[in-house]
Amino acid sequence: MWDERKRMVAYLIAEDECPDREICATHKLGTATLHAWKSRPEFQAEVDRIQRQIWGRMMRQSYSQQEVRINRLHLILEKIKEVRYYRTKAALDGTAPGVGMETGIMRRVQKRGSVDIVFDAEMIKAEREILKQIAIECGEWNEKKSADDFSDAEVAEFLANYVRVS
Repeated sequence: MWDERKRMVAYLIAEDECPDREICATHKLGTATLHAWKSRPEFQAEVDRIQRQIWGRMMRQSYSQQEVRINRLHLILEKIKEVRYYRTKAALDGTAPGVGMETGIMRRVQKRGSVDIVFDAEMIKAEREILKQIAIECGEWNEKKSADDFSDAEVAEFLANYVRVS
């Protein structure tokens, strides 16, 4: 029979944050009683159900927080693109002081006919950083390793596995 005390003990076991002695002391149980409860399939089934419930909540919360962060990054990315557009337009028109070609913020890359092609390194760098952060959040980013990042054992293993046989 399931009473409130048994459900609470099952919940505490599922959380796995308290030792059995503490659970027994808090809920006035003998260790033999707790051991007997844990050995029953219906009790273990309840503990498993609660663990799945806890895990599901944690995953939903984790995904929703990740989604919020990614959405914020997308909003920032759109603002960067907007700023880059207006800075480029102002540089070409000469309408914004301090943003023109002479300041070094914008660079004329090429002139085709009557159209200037400009490069805004600062804004492109900011855009790339946001794209990198989005990739990191999505688990799609790997830092490239240089040769110095590998241990001698890793190099030896690589060479052993990839030696050409002639």
